[in-house]
Amino acid sequence: AKASGFAGVEIALADLGRDEIEQKASADAIRSSDLQLIVDISSAPSITSSSTQSPSSPLDHVRAFDCQLRRISALGDVVSRVNCTGSGDSRWDVATSAEYLGEVLPLSAQFLEDHPYIGRYGRETDIMGGSPHHLTGISHETNARGVLHHPDAVRELMEILPPIRITSDIQQWHDSCGYQWGFGGDGDYDEVEALTIEIVPHIDHIRAGLGRETIAPHDELWKFVWGRKAKRGVEQVTITPALRGFDTNNGATEDKTTLWEQTQKVADCVRCSYDRWV
Repeated sequence: AKASGFAGVEIALADLGRDEIEQKASADAIRSSDLQLIVDISSAPSITSSSTQSPSSPLDHVRAFDCQLRRISALGDVVSRVNCTGSGDSRWDVATSAEYLGEVLPLSAQFLEDHPYIGRYGRETDIMGGSPHHLTGISHETNARGVLHHPDAVRELMEILPPIRITSDIQQWHDSCGYQWGFGGDGDYDEVEALTIEIVPHIDHIRAGLGRETIAPHDELWKFVWGRKAKRGVEQVTITPALRGFDTNNGATEDKTTLWEQTQKVADCVRCSYDRWV
């Protein structure tokens, strides 16, 4: 991966191993390969919960979130970021979502203060010339099953809780509500400007997906993020290929290319966009 131009890997905490010993061994192996590690967690109390069941309580999600942060503590300084892929429950109303985030954001801030190596490459310089540890390093994904499942939900929550940091997976919005960056829900280009002003300042990490159909990379969004981060002295903006339609049994995507080939394809798209931007 390093030889192919990748700076690190993004892996779910559960996929690092069955217990803390195996997870630590996997993290050490990643460190020995001179790679960074982004750890994915989910606040869902149970991954087997059916969509027909009643939503879990915010407290259950907060407890699950806190428990996983504690396990990440043992992995060491190879961890550069924590991404909450499924943060909360999309079936909650705004007040319930805000209750959940109102608990996990202070937990995140304290965790980042105690683990200053997490988020170290993505810290922004504020107007006072400082780079606070507690603001960047843990971000919440725009996942179809989480509280950031729709642009309108994100806007409402940011008005209540402005410190929220976001992992942008715009493809998820396309899948869940038909929204595509560059085209508002009703085809209104003004939507792009509005989202840029409101959401881009909160984006710390990007998942770049190709999806099951041929969907152009959202390089317009990437350029907005790169531009803002550059102005604020950020050392690194992380982008991870998010591949859908991958057949784990046959080891190939629907167009018969391998996972590694698809990963490299997304990486090439990102590099070309970056070269055009600079």
